[in-house]
Amino acid sequence: MGIELASHILAGALLGWLLDKLFNTTYWLMIGSIAGLIVGMVDFIRSALKAQRQAAGPAATRRHRDAEAPGPDAAEEQPDQQPNREHDGSSH
Repeated sequence: MGIELASHILAGALLGWLLDKLFNTTYWLMIGSIAGLIVGMVDFIRSALKAQRQAAGPAATRRHRDAEAPGPDAAEEQPDQQPNREHDGSSH
């Protein structure tokens, strides 16, 4: 995954350098490098999350899928979890 990140950055920088040479400018190298870094980081995070899901196994995938789609009980109102505390009139 690290090599893929580096290759995205390098490809963006190379494309920026070529655009600088073609248009006789000085800023495309920086823009290309930043774009390559962003694309590389997005790809890196996606790959890491995919590897984590695969390592967790099918049970984690099923839990993840169940968490995304609410079940038939989701429409029911949940009872209040906080205990009711009545004011007894004493001062603190």
